Amino acid sequence: MRKIMMRTVLTMLVGMMTVSANAQFGSITKSAKNKLGGVTKKVTDAPGDAVNKASKKVTDKANDTMDDAKKKAEKKAKDKIEGAKNEALYNRTWKPSKKAKAADPQASNSTVLEGYTRPVMNVHAGYEHLPSVYLSPYYDNGWWYYMDTDQNSQFHKNMRKSFYKAAFKFLDQSKIGYIYANGGESGDMVPRGYMTLWANMARFAADLKGEVPVRGFIDALTMLDRFTFGGVSIGPNTSSKEIDSEHYLIDTPANMLKVTGEEAERLTELLYTVTPFEVLMTVADKLIDETEASRASDPINAATCYEMAEMAMNKLAEHPGNPKDDAYEQFTRKWNALTKARREIMSEAKTESYGLQDMPKTLKKDAKFTQMVLGLAKKNFADKNIHKVVFFSDDWAIAKEAEWPYRITLRTQVVGILYKRGDDWMLERWDFVQPRSGNTWGKKYYFQLPMGNTGARKVRYDGK
Repeated sequence: MRKIMMRTVLTMLVGMMTVSANAQFGSITKSAKNKLGGVTKKVTDAPGDAVNKASKKVTDKANDTMDDAKKKAEKKAKDKIEGAKNEALYNRTWKPSKKAKAADPQASNSTVLEGYTRPVMNVHAGYEHLPSVYLSPYYDNGWWYYMDTDQNSQFHKNMRKSFYKAAFKFLDQSKIGYIYANGGESGDMVPRGYMTLWANMARFAADLKGEVPVRGFIDALTMLDRFTFGGVSIGPNTSSKEIDSEHYLIDTPANMLKVTGEEAERLTELLYTVTPFEVLMTVADKLIDETEASRASDPINAATCYEMAEMAMNKLAEHPGNPKDDAYEQFTRKWNALTKARREIMSEAKTESYGLQDMPKTLKKDAKFTQMVLGLAKKNFADKNIHKVVFFSDDWAIAKEAEWPYRITLRTQVVGILYKRGDDWMLERWDFVQPRSGNTWGKKYYFQLPMGNTGARKVRYDGK
C-alpha cells in the first residue's frame, strides 16, 4: 500500500514537473520565436537595403569613373590639339604676309644669323602666328619683339641692363621705373624689361631649336622669376592707365604676370618636346663660362649669367632628353664648382649696381677707441687690407632682453671699414658689438652684419 502511494506521489511530481517544464519551454519557445521573428524580419529586410545601397554605390562609382574617363579623354584630346598648335610654329615654315613685307624691311631678309636655325624672314613670319596674348601685328609693336635692327637690339640691351641692375639691389632701392610701350606711341606704361621679356619669348616660339632663341627664353624665365619673386619694384607711377600708387611691388598688376606666366609655361613644354637637349646644354655651358669671364670686368653681367645658368640647369635636369650619362654628370660637377662662388658673385653685382657714391658723413671718436676698433677690424678682415674705420653713430645703442626684468645684453655702434679694391675705395657698414657680462661690460668686442645690410659700396674718398 505504501509502495502504491509512493508511486502515485512520484507520478504526480513528475507530472507537475512536466507541466512546469512544458510551460517554461513554451514561454522560452514563444520568446525565441518572437526574437527569431524579429531577427528574421531584420535579415529579410537587410539584403534589400544592402543591395540597394550597394547598387547605388556601384552606379555612382561607375558614373564617376565614366565622368573621369570622359574628362581625361577630353583633356587628352584638347592637350593633343593644343600641343599640335604649339608645335606648328616650328613644324611649319611660315612665310611673311604682304603687309609684313611692306612694313618690316627684315621680312625679306633670307639670312640665317649665327645661333639660329631659320632665316630672319621666317622668324619674323612666325611672329604673325603667335597666340593672341602677344601684341599684333608685330610690325606695329616693334619694341615688343626682336626686329633685328641696330636700334631695336640696343633698346633691348639697355632694358635688360637696367632691369638686372635694379634686381640686384635691395627691395626699397630697386625701383626700375616705367617706360612707354611702343616707344610712346600708345601712351601705355609698362615696367622696364617687360617688353624684352616678351620679345625673348616671341623669338623662341618662332625658332625653338636655335641656340640664341633658346638662350633668350632662359633669359625670359629668369626675368619673370625676378619680376614675381625677386623683389623688383617700380618707381613713382606716372600714368593714369596704371594703378594709382606711389610705390608698389612689380607684381601688383596680377593679370600682367598671370598672362606672362601662362605663356612661359606653354613655351616650357615646347622646350621639353622640341628643343634638343644638346642645344640647351650648350646654352648652359656658355652661360657658366661667361659668368667666370665677366666677374672682374662686368659684375652685373656675371650675376645675370649665373642666374640664367641656374635656370638652364634646372631645365636640363627636367628635360626628357637628358641621358644622365657621364658627360652630363661631369657637366653638373662643373656647375657645382661655380655655385661655391655664388655669394661673392651676387655681392659684387650688388656693389656695382649702386655705382660710385659720395662718402657719407662720419663722426669723430677719441684716438684710443678708434685705434682699438681699427686693430680689431684689421684682424677680423685681414683679407681686405683695411685702411681706416669710420663711425656713423654718436653713442652706443643698448639691447635688452625681451622679458622681465629686461636685462641689458649688449650695446652696438655702427662703424664703417674703408679699404682699396683695385682702383676703387670700398666702404662696408658693420655693427661693432660689446656684450654685457653680469653687471659690467665685457672686454671682448666683435663685428656683425647690421639689419638690412647692403654690402660694400664704391665711394669717393681722398685716402686721408
